[in-house]
Amino acid sequence: PSATAGAPAGTSPPPATAVPAPAPADPLTAYDALVADWQRSRSAFFTAVSDGTPRPVTAQRALAAAHLAGLRRLAAGVRAAAPGWPAPARTAARDLLAANSRQQGTLADMARAPGAGAFTARLADYGVGVTAEERAIRAVRRALGG
Repeated sequence: PSATAGAPAGTSPPPATAVPAPAPADPLTAYDALVADWQRSRSAFFTAVSDGTPRPVTAQRALAAAHLAGLRRLAAGVRAAAPGWPAPARTAARDLLAANSRQQGTLADMARAPGAGAFTARLADYGVGVTAEERAIRAVRRALGG
């Protein structure tokens, strides 16, 4: 059967009715979704590295790499969204991206750690950066009206 069945010969079928694109989420809702993904990634990472299960360094590196991907998703989402945000939120986003970048550097080192001692030392460094990262997360949310 022809895709143009029912249309007169030599004509195109009638155009399909356009389905309207879903309305974009407001900036705060979209940001909250980014943060929720980041929080799931961070929670999974912290749960795994603190559950007392002995893991070879290859498994520790894999945990760091998985969380690093979560940090990168957050950064990419913020970079994509921030240009449309009000000025105070863009300023807060720059601070968040700076804190996120520091944490990414630490996790990248952990993902390449040559041994368990190096991984653990960088884990302590990551923990130190958590406060700045959380503060920046909250600042963006406040600046977006949350």
